[in-house]
Order: sequence, then structure tokens, then C-alpha cells
Amino acid sequence: MRSFISTLIVAALCSLIGTDNSYATRGRSVAEEEKAFEFSNVMLDWAGPDVNNLLLIDNKAGDDDRNEAFIATTGEPYMYSMEGEAVNDRFDTPNARGPLTWRADGLPRGLSINAVTGLISGRAQYDQAGSHPVRLTATSKRGHTHTVKFDWVVRDTKRWEWIDDQYHRVGEPLKVKFQAHDAIGNKLTYKFDGLPPGVEFDEKVGFVGKVKAGGEGKYKVTASVTGGNATDTTTFPWTVFAESRAVAVFAMNDTFAHCDDVGLVGSPHPVLVKYFLGPSDSGPIKIEVTQGAAAVTTEKGDVVGSKSVIIQVTDRPIGWIRFYSIGKAPSTGTDDITIKAFRWVDGTWVDMH
Repeated sequence: MRSFISTLIVAALCSLIGTDNSYATRGRSVAEEEKAFEFSNVMLDWAGPDVNNLLLIDNKAGDDDRNEAFIATTGEPYMYSMEGEAVNDRFDTPNARGPLTWRADGLPRGLSINAVTGLISGRAQYDQAGSHPVRLTATSKRGHTHTVKFDWVVRDTKRWEWIDDQYHRVGEPLKVKFQAHDAIGNKLTYKFDGLPPGVEFDEKVGFVGKVKAGGEGKYKVTASVTGGNATDTTTFPWTVFAESRAVAVFAMNDTFAHCDDVGLVGSPHPVLVKYFLGPSDSGPIKIEVTQGAAAVTTEKGDVVGSKSVIIQVTDRPIGWIRFYSIGKAPSTGTDDITIKAFRWVDGTWVDMH
């Protein structure tokens, strides 16, 4: 910000702050007045010929716009990024009249500063989640310097992609997409606990193979990936049915996990069903509301529906069908609406549970 000194400004300043101010002493040359101004706590902004445009601004230590190295900030003492996220941040220096030299102490591992441009770049490593006190300093060729302090907060990143709850049958061929993503390029190693027998992991695909005979049951799978001095772990359930069992599992909002089993009253919500038929099953599948204020439909735009729908199936013994559920009243609990699947066996509907 440039200051213009004139007799008019000096007179206006005297009327505003009093004649005993060190800056406003009469009898000095303009050069002397400017020199005296350097030691005052007043900064002038001359915005035009009207004396009412004279502004008095507190010139506190560390906030002097005549400091060529002054680092402008928003005032919030935090910077944020995720582990593995690309960072390209630069602080503004509005008073710089030439190149500055930069230094940053305390940056998260994986980030660095360009001493010439001041650009902070890189990716925080996957062991850097937490708060890192940073001291950022800029220095001009004339020896002006300015330092700001802030915390760089790195949020944790799970390198495993999300995986739904898994349902399969003994002997069913598997190809379940599941991968870990490392944006930095660290060499990764993998470990799995609780996999059904016969299931293997291919890091380019996910889970492959098929569950061996006798492998029916409920499994709790723990997947761990390690790289860059950090390990990310996720856990999910895997259910395996016996070959002879006829069962249907519902994926509300197209996910088997129950975290998103919610919908709006009067709106159709997609439900994907994976069914496993018995060796002698040949008929259709019926979807029926057996409890609660709800309806079902096979039409996406239907907001009325009915108590039940019958769906013909072509894939056997394992396949997928879709229907839509329509809530008729707000839910008051987790079990107040029950929708079941039935198979046609010897002239009667049999619950697929």
C-alpha cells in the first residue's frame, strides 16, 4: 500500500489524532515526515482528493504491509489434507517486490516447500494422520522476514475400497472386486484372516475361486494392506450357504450391508435380490410384504404397488431379480416392515429363508 504525504494530509491527521503525535509534528520536510512515519503505529491510505478518504489503520507488529515478506492468511490457523491427497498450496505475499526465500518446518512427511516459489506440494504419507505444527517463513532480498504458524491437519485415508457384505454358495465361482489404492505408489503387502476355504485374493481383481465343499457358514473377514509405514484394515461379513439350501438375500438400495436400509415414505426404493434355488425348484419367486405399512412393485415409477409381486426367474440355480419397496408410513423401529421371498414348490409357496 503506497502512502502519499501532503500538507493537506498532515493537517487532516493533526485534526484526527492531535498535534502531539510524533508523526504530525510541524516544521519537518516531507522526507523527514516519511521517516518519522516509519516509527509510528499509523498507516495512511490516500484514496482521493477528499480528506474524508483518509484511513487510519493499526499497523501491528507482524501485520505491516510494508514488509516485503508479509504472508497473507485467512486468519484460520489450520491447513487440511488427506493422507495420499495431492497438495499444491501457495501463500499470497501482496507486498513482495521481488523474489522471496521460503522455509517450512514441521510439514507432514511427504510434503515439501519450494524455497524459490513457496509452493507446498506432495502427498502426505499414510502414517501421517494427525495435527502437525508448521512454521512458515518468507524472507526478502532486503532482509525483510515474516513467519506464520499453523497446524497442518492430515485426515486418515483407508486405502481399501468399500466392499459390501458377501453372500455365496458352496461351489459358486467367485469374482468379487476388491482392491487397495495407494496414490503415492508404495509397495503394498496383503494379509487376510477369516476367508472361506477356497477363496483367494488377486490384487488386480479381488477375490476369486470358489468355496470348497463343507465350507458353508458365517465368516468375519479381516483384510489388511501395508505400505508406506502404515497398515489399513477393514472387516466385513461373508456368508456361505450349503448347495442344497434355497434362500434369498435382499440388498436394500442395492447394498447387502444394512447401513443404508432407509427410504422415504411414498417413494419407490430399489431392492436387489440374490436368490439360490434348490435342485428341484422350477417356478417363479414371489416377493411379499408380510408385516408393516409397505408395498412392493416391479415398476420403478410405481408409487402405489401391492402387497406382493410374482417374478419369473431364468437364471438357475443362482441369479438376481429386482423389485422396489414403497413405505406407506414412517418407521418406528428396525423390524416393523418385513418383506420376504417365496419359491413355488409342489403347488405351494415356501419361504426362502
